[in-house]
Amino acid sequence: MPSRVIAPPGTIFLVPRRNLDAAWRQKVLDHPHLPASLPAAISDFNAMNAQGGVPARIEPPRSGGTDPSLFVYGRTYVLRLFPTDSRSGYIVASVGPLRLTDHHRLATASLRIRPAQWGMKFELRQLPPGAAAFWRELENEWSACRRETGAQPTSPLAVSHAAFLNRVGRLIDEDEKISGEKTDPSETFPYRTVKPTGEKRYSHHAVYEFEFTRPPPDVDTFVRVRGEPQQRGQVTRRTGTSAVIRFDQRVSWERVPPQGEVERTPSSVVYRKQRDAVARLADGTSRNPSLLSVLVDHRTAPGCPAADEASEALDEDQLRAFHAALGVQDMLLVLGPPGTGKTRVISQIARSVANGSAAREPGRVLVTSHTHRAVDNILTRLPAGIQAIRVGSEGKVTVDGQPFLIERQASDLRQQIVNQAGRSLAAYTDLPHAELWTRELGDRNGRLDGATRALEEARELFEATRHSLGGPAQARVEELVVGQTRVKRAIARSADRASRHTQRRDHLRARMTWPLIGAVFTMLARRAERRVAAEQDRGRDLRAAQKRGQAELVRAERDLDAATRDHPSVIETRTGADAAARHRVKCRDERCRRPAPAATLSAGSRHSLSAWTMKILTVPNGN
Repeated sequence: MPSRVIAPPGTIFLVPRRNLDAAWRQKVLDHPHLPASLPAAISDFNAMNAQGGVPARIEPPRSGGTDPSLFVYGRTYVLRLFPTDSRSGYIVASVGPLRLTDHHRLATASLRIRPAQWGMKFELRQLPPGAAAFWRELENEWSACRRETGAQPTSPLAVSHAAFLNRVGRLIDEDEKISGEKTDPSETFPYRTVKPTGEKRYSHHAVYEFEFTRPPPDVDTFVRVRGEPQQRGQVTRRTGTSAVIRFDQRVSWERVPPQGEVERTPSSVVYRKQRDAVARLADGTSRNPSLLSVLVDHRTAPGCPAADEASEALDEDQLRAFHAALGVQDMLLVLGPPGTGKTRVISQIARSVANGSAAREPGRVLVTSHTHRAVDNILTRLPAGIQAIRVGSEGKVTVDGQPFLIERQASDLRQQIVNQAGRSLAAYTDLPHAELWTRELGDRNGRLDGATRALEEARELFEATRHSLGGPAQARVEELVVGQTRVKRAIARSADRASRHTQRRDHLRARMTWPLIGAVFTMLARRAERRVAAEQDRGRDLRAAQKRGQAELVRAERDLDAATRDHPSVIETRTGADAAARHRVKCRDERCRRPAPAATLSAGSRHSLSAWTMKILTVPNGN
C-alpha cells in the first residue's frame, strides 16, 4: 500500500461549517459508534498522532464544485474537509461512518498526516495569525504517492480523450438534473401506521411496511421519511394503500415515527458511480488502461483466440465468440438477437475464466446486466464448483438467484457456525460435574501415589533387614548377582563382534568372483568365517554359563530365605511390605471406580466421562 507521511511543524485547525453540529448529532443517532462531537474527533486525531498519524486522501471536486476535498479517517469514521480560502485551516463539511469502500481507497493509496497538534476553532475569524493548512505540501505528497501507484498519468490526456470525458461528464450532469426535475419535492405521502414486515430476509437492511392515507409511491421509487434524512430507501412492494420500503441503512424500530409523511427523493448513487468511473479514466486508474483508446480512437489490440474447450455444445458462431472472448486483450462486443445463445456463451466464458487453463491462471468474472433475470439465468448455468456471489436488491432478485445472494450465503454460513457452536457447547453441559469428578480423581491419584511410595519404602526396608541378617548366604547371593551381570555384558559384546564379523564375511563373499583379486577376497572371507564361528562358540559357552549361574542364584536365594525367614525383624518387615502392597491395590481399584458425581449425569455423559477417565488415568501394565 503506497503511503507517505507528512509531519507539518504547526497546528492544523478545523472549523465546523454552519449547522454541522445538528447534522453531527443526527449522524450519531444513526451510527452510535461515531464520536459524539468534533472536539471528540480532534482528541482522537491527537491520540492517533502517536501511532503514525491520521490517514487521509485528496479526492477531486464533485459535480459542480471547484475545490478538491481532503478526507481524513478516524478509527470508525471519516471527515470531509475543505481548505479555507486563506489556506489557514480546514472547514469540516461532513462526518460519516467508515465503510468498506473507504478501506479499499486507503489500501490503494493514502497519506499519513502527523502535525504537531490538531486544533479546533468555532469560526474562521478565530484562526490565529500565521496558521496554515499546509495544503500545498499535502497536494505535492499526494501527487507523488499517486505516481508511485502508477495511477496518475505522467503525461496529460489526449485532447480527444479529454473532450470525450467532458461530454460524458456533462451527460451525467444533465441526466441527474432531468431525474431531479421529475421528482416533485412538494408531493408527500402521509402514512398512519408503520410496522415491521414478517417476511424472512437475509440482508441487514431495515424493511418496514407503511400504511398510507392515499395511494403510495410507485415501486422502485426512492423515498425518505420527512424530517429524517437518514431514513432513506426504496419502495419494493405496493399493495392497495400499503407499501414496503427497504431502507439503505439499518433503522431501529424506535427511530421510525409512528405517523408522518414520506417524500420522494432523487437517488445520486448511480450518478456518483458514473462520475467515479469517469474520474478513473481521467487519472489512469481504470483496470483497462486502453479503454479510452478503444472508445475514442477505435484502436483495438489484435486478439489471439484461446484454445479452451467449452463444456456444452456450441454452434460455429457461439464457439467463435467463446474463443475470442478468452483471448481478447482489451474489449470484445458480441451482438445477437434474443434466442441466439448469448447467455450460454457468457456462462461458458465465466466457467473457463474461473477454472483457468494451462496457459491462464484462474480469475474472477463480473457479470452485469440491466435486468435481474439475465444475470440469474447465467447463475443457473454455472458449474457447482464455481463460487458465485449475487449482488442486488433482495426483493428484485429472482428465485433462481436467491441462493447466490451474498446476504443469503452469509446467513447460511452464520447458521452453520451457530449450529456447530451449539453442538460443541452441548458437550460441555456437564462441566460442573466434570470439575467435581476431576477434583475427586485428583485426590484419589494423590492417595495412590502415596501408597506407591510407602510400598517402595517397605520393600527397601525388608531387603535391608534381610541383607543385614543374611551372613554368608547373603554374600553368596551378591557374588552370584555380580557374576550374572558380568556374563550378561560378555554375551552382549560377543553378539556385537559376531554381527560385525558376519557383515564383513558377507561383504567379502560378494567380491569373491571379481577377476584377478577374487582369490584374495576368498581367503579373507574364509578368515572372517572362522572368526564368526569362534564368536558363535564363545556365545554358546557364555549362555550356558549364564544358565548355570542363574540356577545357582535361585538356590542361593532359597538358602538366604531359609536362613532369615524366621527372624522376628524379617517377619515384621515382610508383614509391613505385604500390608503396603495390599493398600496400594486398594487405592488403585478405588481410583478406577466411578466417582459419586457421575450419578447425577446422563447415561451418555457417564459413559463418555468414564471412558475419558480410564483412558487418562489407567496405569500401564495394570500397576
